Amino acid sequence: MSPFLRKVPTGSGATAVQIVSKRGGKRKILEHLGSAHTESELALLMQIGREKLNAEQGTLDLGLEEEASTQAVVRSTRSGILIDAIRASYAALGFDEAVNDEAFFQMVLARPVEPTSKARWGASGEGTGNGRPPSQLFAGQP
Repeated sequence: MSPFLRKVPTGSGATAVQIVSKRGGKRKILEHLGSAHTESELALLMQIGREKLNAEQGTLDLGLEEEASTQAVVRSTRSGILIDAIRASYAALGFDEAVNDEAFFQMVLARPVEPTSKARWGASGEGTGNGRPPSQLFAGQP
């Protein structure tokens, strides 16, 4: 099997990054790249590992011009399009009139937007831009 990167938690709480190969169900550490104590250190070690794995990898010239790379910037985490689509489907099925309970709709909305347990929804529901206290959700009262 081709070498791959592996992240392993260490006893000190850091994350070790290794280049590993696997043959016959047994892993063999080819190189220990280092241990990261922060997310930025981990990202750097992973990048170094990818570069080492791909060092001898040639590139295929497709004759395409290279475009200037741009970085995406997250400006908001509200799931507006998804919320609008779910609300429209909810109304099309008649739940908005039959149930007529905004708290119930918020629970329906929370499942696909941030799949987690209903008890933990209070924290994840805030990311949708429609946060409500869990006590109101379970009681079904606004």
